[in-house]
Amino acid sequence: MRHIANTLASIALLILTSSANATMITGTIDIAGQSAVTDNGSTSTGIDFTFGVVLPSTGDFSALGGQTTVFGLTLNDFMYSDIPEHVLWSIDHGGLNYSYTLTSLEIGNGNSGDYSTLSLSGNGFFSITGFEDTYGSWLYTQSGGSFSSESVPEPATIALVGLGLIGFGVARRMKKSL
Repeated sequence: MRHIANTLASIALLILTSSANATMITGTIDIAGQSAVTDNGSTSTGIDFTFGVVLPSTGDFSALGGQTTVFGLTLNDFMYSDIPEHVLWSIDHGGLNYSYTLTSLEIGNGNSGDYSTLSLSGNGFFSITGFEDTYGSWLYTQSGGSFSSESVPEPATIALVGLGLIGFGVARRMKKSL
């Protein structure tokens, strides 16, 4: 009977820990180009993109970076009221789809008619074909005309890893007590 209980406990631990083995997206991506700020006469209300290029990037984005032209890059204009759940950019390259979805927005400088120092930041999710969606941050500056993002582990993923480690500890204690 104890053998069956140990087998069931091992299967449960395997299920818990395998769900924490999702392939997370790592690295940074920088997209530069031309854009214009939309406004209502006194306050910025959104961004209109003209074109963009991918600058040298790291991690899972390194296949995209440093190319003068990335075919399939789409920058989506947005109004601040579009957020959350607005896809800021997407790239179809090498049989993979890369994208970033905005979920929050913070307006920095440049919200009083002088948009040369405008800075926007916030959070969202990276998506790449074959990877788990990964929480990340973004930064847009009008003065430099660049967009930069860096992925960070999602809190739920960290919790799953911790739960798996706790499960291993419980199983070890159970094994010692038998």
